[in-house]
Amino acid sequence: MPWLFWIILAVFFFVLEIFTAGFFVFWFGIGAALAFVALKLGVTSAVWQWAIFVISSSILAFFSRRFANKISKGENVKVAGEQMVGRNGIIIEVLDGAYMAKFQTETWRCLPEKDGDTFQIGDKIVSTELSGTHLKIKKEV
Repeated sequence: MPWLFWIILAVFFFVLEIFTAGFFVFWFGIGAALAFVALKLGVTSAVWQWAIFVISSSILAFFSRRFANKISKGENVKVAGEQMVGRNGIIIEVLDGAYMAKFQTETWRCLPEKDGDTFQIGDKIVSTELSGTHLKIKKEV
């Protein structure tokens, strides 16, 4: 039942795509589906089926990456905490060595940009860097 292998492989890649970023694994699912179609059209050689899978997946992945880069013009889109860098906020809670700060509608755990800097509740701050799951902050000037 070689046809079942290609169906399972295609479904595996399509499901895996749901859990990954970048729209890359999808093309391997398409390649597996194309190998299945080739098998149903009479290509019984496993070597040719694998060649169809590898070549079609590679070509689709290559051209989709070029197409995506052309559309986005090489711009890197900031995600999650990267978007918070440079924003103004206010200290809402003092913790042991860290702070909780409110940036518009979001609350973040923050660390001072420089060792020894201290903040009080109500201090106006600006975020300078994303460090893991924390924002580095300094006093707003």
